[in-house]
Amino acid sequence: MQKKLIALAVAGLVSAPAFAQSNVQIYGVMDLGFRHLSGSEENGIHPGLKSRSGIDSSGQSTSRLGFRGTEDLGNGLKAFFTIESQLSPDTSSQTTSDRQAFLGLEGGFGRVWLGRDFNPSRALISGLDPFGATGIGSGQQLFQQTTRYDNAIMYRTPSFGGLTVTLAYTQNISGDEGAQLKGAADPNSKGWSITPIYKNGPLTVGFGYEKYSDADVKRWNLGGGYDFGVVDLRLAYGQTKDDANNTKRKSWMLAGVIPVTERGKILASYVQTKLDQAGSDEKAKQYAIGYSHDLSKRTAVYATYAKISTNNAAEGEYSLGMGNPGAYNTTVGGAASYTSGFNVGLRHNF
Repeated sequence: MQKKLIALAVAGLVSAPAFAQSNVQIYGVMDLGFRHLSGSEENGIHPGLKSRSGIDSSGQSTSRLGFRGTEDLGNGLKAFFTIESQLSPDTSSQTTSDRQAFLGLEGGFGRVWLGRDFNPSRALISGLDPFGATGIGSGQQLFQQTTRYDNAIMYRTPSFGGLTVTLAYTQNISGDEGAQLKGAADPNSKGWSITPIYKNGPLTVGFGYEKYSDADVKRWNLGGGYDFGVVDLRLAYGQTKDDANNTKRKSWMLAGVIPVTERGKILASYVQTKLDQAGSDEKAKQYAIGYSHDLSKRTAVYATYAKISTNNAAEGEYSLGMGNPGAYNTTVGGAASYTSGFNVGLRHNF
């Protein structure tokens, strides 16, 4: 009898990892506020727009709902996953679009994951922007970026004294990989990026390089920041070269976060972009100023004002809150979009 009990105990210990429970967390952001947009520029056949006011979502952070979890596999190895969708609580209680969905492993070798996730080079720039990657203050209206990779495999090294390197590759940036007819052009847009980032106390410095097969697009970004206490100063510069269309875009950003109270901070940024193309000298600049006040660790109120100015060649080509140049349609309902606006809102993280 005793031998049977010992055998059962040993068998239980051996099989225990198979019954280990995942640590699953539900998380998200609800962000709602009042937004006013104006200053629409006419663009060719596109007429201007009257000013718009509304209760909108994602004024400071994208409203979202997510699930993430980890499982300890033993010997320092963990499995992890994230499933995250966007919310539009101003109009719907349902998820409205996909964000991240990936699965991976991490251990002493670093972490490797598969699925849909942010382009690491873009995450570097949006991480330096005080207004992030959404809302009317975001510099992404002018600072051209590829936001996410579908069908991706990504790897991040362990930290070497504050230095990590993230590698990413995708067989098709957007949508599932398509079948290729024999003798026909590849319908898939392949891409890869490498992004080393160094963090040490108040200092952050990073570099990103990307290349895409469609239109033979190459992009690099360089950015960094230093928290001096009285101001957290950030700077970024990037170039995108499109050989197929013979264009080059140069963009830069100067930004800062200034703490004014224990819970309140001023956000500020200036972004400028220039598109070099035959027959065109397109230029645009944007400045944004805002204030964010933490009511608690999870809840904050905020206010932001932003304005875009363009030269004649760029009239109607840029819009607040409409994404970034070359990646999104900058017209609304067949009309040129907005160049100035402000919003006030409430954000809660859960």
